[in-house]
Amino acid sequence: MQSRLGGNLPIRLRNLIHARSVEDNRREFKAAWNESTRDSVVRTVCAFANDLLNLNGGYVIIGIETDENRQPVLPPRGLEDADLDVIQREIRGSATVSTLRTSHCCSPRFTKTSRSWWSGRPTATRGPTKRRREAGGRAYYVRSGSETVEAAGAFRTQLFEQAARVPFDAVREAVVNAVYHRSYQSYEPTKVYIYPDRMTITSYPGPVNGIELGHFASDGAIPSVPARNRKVGELLKELDLAESRGTGLPKMRQDMASNGSPEPRFDFDAGRTYFTVTLPAHPRFV
Repeated sequence: MQSRLGGNLPIRLRNLIHARSVEDNRREFKAAWNESTRDSVVRTVCAFANDLLNLNGGYVIIGIETDENRQPVLPPRGLEDADLDVIQREIRGSATVSTLRTSHCCSPRFTKTSRSWWSGRPTATRGPTKRRREAGGRAYYVRSGSETVEAAGAFRTQLFEQAARVPFDAVREAVVNAVYHRSYQSYEPTKVYIYPDRMTITSYPGPVNGIELGHFASDGAIPSVPARNRKVGELLKELDLAESRGTGLPKMRQDMASNGSPEPRFDFDAGRTYFTVTLPAHPRFV
């Protein structure tokens, strides 16, 4: 089976179907598309976004049924009579209500025998994401093995502790900042350390000349200096990981404040050999 559409699937469709590149519990198959399937898919997408097991999300493949062992039945059944654009709009519309960012996780796929549709690796925009339950109201969902279940009891406690200790969006901003502004003439890798009371992200070397430590204060402003890695920055923007220049630090502060966490701290030495961002854990977990 080969894809005839490039799309934005980060792995080969064949490898995904046969679990050659991803763990089995990061896949979920749906044979057809209807209202019941839609709600189930969005709940699973929410569970993948919450990522309680730290598996880097997962993939929902629509148009392939499974056997009694939850393994895909091939050749695929496909979605020949379904409007793929409608499916995409319905899931994205539901995901928006559920506080998901899905701009880069949906794509139709065409094979030699049929059409299928996948949704992969969504992310929550802020904190755990929830979706309506069948019995009414809204609930949080997580993955338990290869199933999507409501986050109740210990699952719910663990989900909120994981989200509240250090907000994901602030971590992403700090890591993207490190990748963007480090020097690639240095062989020292970017380092991320997790401690009980904080997370640190260190890149090498420190900021370029013209940027001082005081510029990183909450009332400071980073001056306009030549970018160290302009092409890396453009790539990160195309991947929707970075925005316009100068937005990363304010957004990091906003994410920490929205989570009730202390402000991020920034540090580098006089010789500008390193740059470290410290993200303190929420006081409740220290």
